[in-house]
Amino acid sequence: MKPTLSVIIPTLNEKDFLPHLLSQLEKWKFSIEIIVVDGGSKDGTTALDFPERVHLVKAPKGRAIQMNVGAKAASAHYFLFLHADSSLDDHAEKAVLQFMEERKAAANFRLQFDDSHWWLKLQCFFTKFTALPFQFGDQALLIQSKLFYEIGGFDQEMKLLEGQDIIRRIKRQTTFFKLSSTLSSSARKYLRYGRFCLQLHYYKIYLLYRMGVSQNRLEKELSKLVSETHQTQPSAKA
Repeated sequence: MKPTLSVIIPTLNEKDFLPHLLSQLEKWKFSIEIIVVDGGSKDGTTALDFPERVHLVKAPKGRAIQMNVGAKAASAHYFLFLHADSSLDDHAEKAVLQFMEERKAAANFRLQFDDSHWWLKLQCFFTKFTALPFQFGDQALLIQSKLFYEIGGFDQEMKLLEGQDIIRRIKRQTTFFKLSSTLSSSARKYLRYGRFCLQLHYYKIYLLYRMGVSQNRLEKELSKLVSETHQTQPSAKA
């Protein structure tokens, strides 16, 4: 029987987070298929004991490439793209199912982090809106497969902000919605690089992206943060 929903999860060294997300999805009662697209993990991600509904696919490294490969392997009329470090609330299944029953085209979740710092709560507050500056890949993407292919899928030339890019193209075609559910994402990068430091770096990268700066330049900007962190090692309270 053809599944109602194809859940596509790109992975790269996610063995510590992926099992939790898969265990949540396994509890969903309607028909879904789960496609894990691995980009060359070295930590044992691909050796995990996957549930029966999970199909493991391998692809070249790159989130946009991996998600497109997952879409090609999918068979449902709706795709749900999720990051591996996501955690779904108790209302997620009902919200997704209701959205599909209403035959709407595309949506994502409101976001929260697994860290209660006020700065991260402030960033998450804006994700309840559908304005383009507040839409990124960590909020997931629920989309009709037909629309996904009409707009050309994810841009495989993009190394950063591929989620922002596809939502921009979706909004040119149709109304973009916000699901009545909240997705929790890991704050691990904020704790590693510093909450304020990382978010301000993201702001800078986003502004450069909107100014038309190349993907290579954006990657260099992000790598600066990594390099500076190795030198200064800021605390989680930074």
